[in-house]
Amino acid sequence: MAERTQFAKVSGYPLTYVSTDAKYFPGEVREVVDDTLGLQKWVYVKNDSGSSYTQGLGVMLKDAAVSFGSTNLSTTTASHGRFIGVAQHTIPDQSYGWILQAGFGYVAASAANIAANASLKCVAGGLFTGGTTGTDDLVAWAPAAVSSGSVGVARITG
Repeated sequence: MAERTQFAKVSGYPLTYVSTDAKYFPGEVREVVDDTLGLQKWVYVKNDSGSSYTQGLGVMLKDAAVSFGSTNLSTTTASHGRFIGVAQHTIPDQSYGWILQAGFGYVAASAANIAANASLKCVAGGLFTGGTTGTDDLVAWAPAAVSSGSVGVARITG
């Protein structure tokens, strides 16, 4: 059963807690029910990208990765199989933290506006843009429009 709290804690640490040493096993999954956004599934990862993950940026497995201990910002090569989820808070490089894998959360729009009810695909730098069903690897859905360069609500389908 999912834990019900807006600021869920996992064994005493909030989901926003980051550390340079692993507090859990990379790939460990937790489900919580956010008071506003509903059921969410989170996965524990190590940021091995060379830069910080910030709110709304997509995260994927690195080339040849065999664990959630080797992740990178999503790019246009983030197929649905490589896509992990979306950062909901800052996770510095070489740090461990929780990534939203499924459920409603926040995504960062690319230089293009995202239309309401758009299915989303990954583009460079962990950003998102509208995609085409049957053509693109779609990883999220935006119920409302999101202006270019800003962060808005989407359902992550991880």
